Amino acid sequence: MNTVLCDCPSTLEKMNDDVLLLIVSFLSTASRWDLRRMSLVSKHLRSVCLPILFEKARIHRGRLLDSDPPPASWPYIRTMEISGSFKFDFQYDGAGHLPDIIPHLVALRKVQFSYIAGGIYWYDLQLILAAPNVCALEIQDFAGLQHEDLSIPEDQSLVSLPFTEFIYTIDDPPAPDWNLFDPPGPRNRWCYMNPIVLSLHEKLEVLHLPIAIAPLQDMAAMNWPYLRELKLYSGEYISDDRTIFARLCVRMPRLRVLDLQFLHIGPSTQTLIWPSDLTFTPSLEHLERVYIPYPDSSDLLYAHLPSTLQSLRLVDRPRYYHFKDGRLPIVNHYPRPTLVTAAALVCILNRLQGTFTSLKQLELAFQADGRDIDLSYHIAATFPNLHVLQLHRYRSEGETEADIERSVKSIAQNLSTIPTLYHLRIYLNFPDDDYRYPLIIGQQYDTPVITQQEFVDLLGHYAAIISQRCGSVLQVIDFLTTWVFGAHVWIRWYISRDDIGQPIVKLHDPSFYLPRYRDVGP
Repeated sequence: MNTVLCDCPSTLEKMNDDVLLLIVSFLSTASRWDLRRMSLVSKHLRSVCLPILFEKARIHRGRLLDSDPPPASWPYIRTMEISGSFKFDFQYDGAGHLPDIIPHLVALRKVQFSYIAGGIYWYDLQLILAAPNVCALEIQDFAGLQHEDLSIPEDQSLVSLPFTEFIYTIDDPPAPDWNLFDPPGPRNRWCYMNPIVLSLHEKLEVLHLPIAIAPLQDMAAMNWPYLRELKLYSGEYISDDRTIFARLCVRMPRLRVLDLQFLHIGPSTQTLIWPSDLTFTPSLEHLERVYIPYPDSSDLLYAHLPSTLQSLRLVDRPRYYHFKDGRLPIVNHYPRPTLVTAAALVCILNRLQGTFTSLKQLELAFQADGRDIDLSYHIAATFPNLHVLQLHRYRSEGETEADIERSVKSIAQNLSTIPTLYHLRIYLNFPDDDYRYPLIIGQQYDTPVITQQEFVDLLGHYAAIISQRCGSVLQVIDFLTTWVFGAHVWIRWYISRDDIGQPIVKLHDPSFYLPRYRDVGP
């Protein structure tokens, strides 16, 4: 049966437009096919669906004629992804009509150049500059590419470029496969750093760079009056300049997002922003989100965070369990980071000025040392309106599962005073989930290996413990497992309440985690 447009009002059309947009947004992520079918129900639903259906255009430089976006999509295209290589040397003018189409894309805001083998050239920029409202440029590269520096004609200036957002993404995963015994590859050349990044320092509002090639010293000597989001990521950061990040923050008075997801390869194993001997004051009053893996407990940054902060992430990245089993320093030459203890995190929270009622998301990783109960008390007192909490609790030397259970009970009891906490993510570092080296055929482990079913039952036990002690708003508990399932996965439990308010825990999609058939043996 064919679906046709009609003028008859449907149940969907009678819904509030905000509700309709929620449904359309969900379908856009769940099933594009369902969204297309929904757009054919009526003219009204089509008008709601079109902006999402045509939100992104994909252009392949080797098939320009086939990639031309249809005229019906032009008013709605907000993002354009350009990939592939030209078949010949005619560039964009030799095939297709893209140079003629670009000026009509009034909604186009962002252009992504994805894995262009030779890098982007001035003619690439000229093409997208014809769009009247483009303001964001993203370049995605393979790791190790050695592009030539971007060449600019003598009569042109990058200062006039309209970009307020520049994202340079290198395909060097921030969470690598630590089982691969390959050292880091060659770094990408600077190529776009000086021509684009430094030329736009007075315009940029969003800047994402791999830290290994970010020109930090040059950046710290310039003013960034409008920058609100700075992300420095990936690996191989080495520097003995203890003040570089503070000097960057001084130059960025409107900074709202500070995201430092990188790995150290030098003598420092923790990220320090504000050393105690700093002679100037960084600008931090507008910060809303802070992400600092492996924080330094002596950092004065935390004493100057504004009470309007919305997200604070001091979680281990890469995960500390990679270092615990000894693989990482051998494989990737990174020094073993210093994981903060629960006592050190208590000191950090004590530095915070006042109560952070605006903070909705908190992530912490710590080594248990007898102060993790105090830590949970400070969390509840300092962040009374938390929505999402993620804790990575690494057990102390000699701790048993019984010790972990007692600690979890006390932590959950302290967290029960947070009336808004609905999502808890937790890593409990169970002894049974520690990494074990692969066995040679015929060998056996010295201690028994827990089965997947037994491990899920154990997590269900802890989900019940937490749900009984945390507040009634808690709806989701995620447990991180690192070895039992042969991969690092989060296992989710949903929490509901019966008629008398008692919690009911339910494993989400158990068929995904458990084998369909269990081996039966002697």
